[in-house]
Amino acid sequence: MEIPVYSALFLRENLNMDVIILNGASSSAKSSIAKQLQSLLDEYYPHIGIDTFISMMPQRCNELSQANQISDGFYWEPVI
Repeated sequence: MEIPVYSALFLRENLNMDVIILNGASSSAKSSIAKQLQSLLDEYYPHIGIDTFISMMPQRCNELSQANQISDGFYWEPVI
């Protein structure tokens, strides 16, 4: 049995998906809302928290030693 190998280009051109983003402060019920959506919606949606998402990136993308330091991955900017 031959297993197909898909390139990133093939996937990018042929993959359609919906993404639901829940944005809010810490302890604002985002995880609870995500779990309820998973139980109510017909389609399957994985629940991936921002901490999990950040930990999937290479460490060099998330190395921040100074406030407001911009990285190739993520950075945090205070909003006043």
